[in-house]
Amino acid sequence: MQRRILAAVMATMLVFGLSACGSKEKEELRQKVASLEQQLAQANGSAADLEQKLKKSEEELEKCQAAAKKKTTTTTKSTKKK
Repeated sequence: MQRRILAAVMATMLVFGLSACGSKEKEELRQKVASLEQQLAQANGSAADLEQKLKKSEEELEKCQAAAKKKTTTTTKSTKKK
């Protein structure tokens, strides 16, 4: 009888011990996930900023190319008239 009680107590302790260990690991994983989510949000923000800078640079490039093309066309026309 005592062995059965001892076995039941040990089994109970084992079950609670394993479940407590699992919850500790779960909490660590939750913290890691939260950290990764923050890093992802920062990376997405940086990517959005870089996309805006790229768009502005592309617009400036197009303006410069248009101005250069206009200048080249004007120079070519005045050279032909001479």
